Amino acid sequence: MRNLDGMPVDTAGLERAVAGLIPKVAERKRGLRVFGQLAAVAAGLIILVSVGLVMLGSNRAVMAEPAMIADVHREMVANSEGIPLTDVKVIQAEIRRQWADSPAIPNAGVKAHACCVKKMKDARMAFILLDVEKTQVTMAIAKSKDVDCPPGDVRMSGGMSWCVQKVGELTMVMTEQGTRWICLTGDLPAEKLMEIASKFVKD
Repeated sequence: MRNLDGMPVDTAGLERAVAGLIPKVAERKRGLRVFGQLAAVAAGLIILVSVGLVMLGSNRAVMAEPAMIADVHREMVANSEGIPLTDVKVIQAEIRRQWADSPAIPNAGVKAHACCVKKMKDARMAFILLDVEKTQVTMAIAKSKDVDCPPGDVRMSGGMSWCVQKVGELTMVMTEQGTRWICLTGDLPAEKLMEIASKFVKD
C-alpha cells in the first residue's frame, strides 16, 4: 500500500476516457428519444386509420334485398284479413313510435291496413300495406343514405329513375326522393306500380 501511495496517477487519461463515454451515452439517449417519438406518431396514425375505417363502415348504405321485401309483403297481406283501413297519419304515428326519426310517409290520400318496422342488416325500413285501386300494395320507406337499390332493370318514368325487381309473382319499383328511399311491391306490372308510386313521390 505504501508503494501505491507513491505511484503517480494519470488523471488526464482518466478524464479523456470518461469524456469519450459521455457522447456515446448522450447519442444513445437521443436515439431512444427519437424512437419514442416515432412510436408515438405511428400509434397515432394507427388510431386515426382505425377510426376512419369504423366511420366508413358505419356510413355505408346496405343493398336492398328484394327477397326479404317480398317476404314482408306476403306476410302482411296474409295477416291483413279483417283489419280495417285507417288513415296514413295514424300509420305514421305508429311507425314513429317504433322508429322515432323515420322518414315521413308520403300521403296521397290512400288508406292503409297495417304497418311494421323491420331491420335489413344495419338499416331500418318501414312497411305500410296500402289499399290502392282495390289492390294491396306494400310501400317500404327507408332513409336514402341507408339503403341502395340493387343492380337490375333501370327504367325512366315521370322524369324519375326506377329500379325494377321481380321475385316470383311480385314486382318491385324502387326510387329515391330526397332523403327518402321508396319501394312499392305488388302483384302488378312495373308500369302500373310506377304510376301509383309517382303519386307518392310527388307528395
